Amino acid sequence: LQTMVRTALDVREDLRETGGQLH
Repeated sequence: LQTMVRTALDVREDLRETGGQLH
């Protein structure tokens, strides 16, 4: 479960970076 949560946070960070570029 912790691994999934950690991956979700990693993906969220990636989306945040991409979103910042798009926005």
